[in-house]
Amino acid sequence: MAKEKLKEGWVEKKAPKHVLFIFCFAYVLALALGWLPQTPSQEELYGSGGRFLGEVVQNFMVARGIPWWSSHFMQGYSTANFALCGVPLLMGIIARSIFGDPFGIKVAALMILPLAAFTMFLFVRRLTRNEWTGVVAAILYVTSSQMLLRIGNFEHWMGSYSYIFPPLIFWAFLKISENGSWQSIAWLAFGGACMMLSYSKLTFMFIPLAMAFYTWLLIDRPKQRSILIRGTLLALAGVILMAVIVLLPLTREFRWVAAFSFDNFLGWQRAFSFKNFISVLDRGNALLANMRADFLADRGQFYLGAIVLLSVVSVFWWSRRNSAWLATRQGGL
Repeated sequence: MAKEKLKEGWVEKKAPKHVLFIFCFAYVLALALGWLPQTPSQEELYGSGGRFLGEVVQNFMVARGIPWWSSHFMQGYSTANFALCGVPLLMGIIARSIFGDPFGIKVAALMILPLAAFTMFLFVRRLTRNEWTGVVAAILYVTSSQMLLRIGNFEHWMGSYSYIFPPLIFWAFLKISENGSWQSIAWLAFGGACMMLSYSKLTFMFIPLAMAFYTWLLIDRPKQRSILIRGTLLALAGVILMAVIVLLPLTREFRWVAAFSFDNFLGWQRAFSFKNFISVLDRGNALLANMRADFLADRGQFYLGAIVLLSVVSVFWWSRRNSAWLATRQGGL
C-alpha cells in the first residue's frame, strides 16, 4: 500500500516534468542532428541571415556605440531597425562567438523550442492547476507549424523568439491577479519588453489576444481587479522604459515603432491560417483538389495536424478516467 501511494505521488509530482524534459531533449536533438550539419537549402536566405549579425557588430564598431540616435542614419550607420529583434540578435551574437558560424546561429534558433515549451508549461500549469495539461499544451506549442517554418526558413528565425514570451505574459497576468507582488509585475514587464524587442510586429498582432485574456481575468476574478489593473499599469511603464523608448528611432525611418505593413495579411492568411485548419483533414489534397496551389496544404502539415488530433484525443481519454476533475473549474479550463 505504501509503495502504491509512493508511486502515485511520483506520477503526480515528478512524471509530468520528466516527460516534458525527455520530449524536448529528444525533439531538439533530432532536429539538431538533421539540421546542424547541413548546408542551408536556400543559400541566399542564409547569406542574409548570417550577414545580419555581422552587420550589427560592424555598425556598432563604426559608430563606436549604439547608433540608433545617430544623425548620420541616412549614410548607413543607423541600426534602428535592428532593435526590432534585439533579443535574438544578442543571443545569436553570443552563440556565434561560442560555436562559430553557421553552427552558432542554428544553435540560437533551436534554443527557441525548449524555452517556449517551458513558458507554455508554466502558464497552463498555473491556469489549470494540472501539470499533465501543461505538458500537453507545451508539446502542442513547440510542434506548431508557424514556429517551425520560421525557424526552418532561417531568414525569420529571429522573429521566432517572440513565441517564447506570450505564455510568460499570460503567466505573469495570473501571478499579478493572485498576489500583486513586485516580482510578478517585474516578470510581466520583462516578458512584454522582450517580446517587443524580439519581433515588435508580432507583438502588436498579439495584443488583441492578450486583451481578451486580460478581460476574462477581470471578469473571472472581480476581487482582484484593482490589484491586476495597478500591476499591469506599473508593468506597462516598465515596458515603455525597456522597449518602447529603444524602438522610438524607428518612427524616424519607418513612421511607426513596429515598422509594420498591413500588405502581408493576405499572404499570411493563405500560408498559415487557412492551411493549418485544412491540413488536419486533408492529407492528399482531395478536399481542395480544385483550389489554387497556394491554398493547398502539403503532407507535412497534415502530420502536424495529426499530432494535434492525437494530443486532444489523449486529453479527452484522460479526462474520461477523471470525470470528477473534469467537472471542476480547473478541469473545464
